[in-house]
Amino acid sequence: MNVRYKIASMLVAIRYDKKQTQMKVAKKLNVTHQQIQKYEKGVNGISAEKLIEFCNAYDVPINIFQYGDAYQVLDASDISILKKEKAMFLIDKLEEKANDKSGSEKNLAGQSISSGTYI
Repeated sequence: MNVRYKIASMLVAIRYDKKQTQMKVAKKLNVTHQQIQKYEKGVNGISAEKLIEFCNAYDVPINIFQYGDAYQVLDASDISILKKEKAMFLIDKLEEKANDKSGSEKNLAGQSISSGTYI
């Protein structure tokens, strides 16, 4: 999996595991909730500085982003099954984007967005 999408998947899984909203994470990292959305969708990569801040704020080791598995994080979490399913849906979409070889990207609603198309 692409590194950006792997990190995005782990951000989603850890945020759900820690029972945090995007707003709460944004406040801890001193960014907007829109920026957290972009990190979690893989639109923007998170800087090393912000990733370390995230790890310190939520007491997670930095190497979880390299060696961890987002599904295992969620599986071990004590959150509701509904929240787990929502997080897994987001992670599944990230994996689809990471594995898409067609040259188009899909947004989280599953709609195809062709590269180079301007509206």
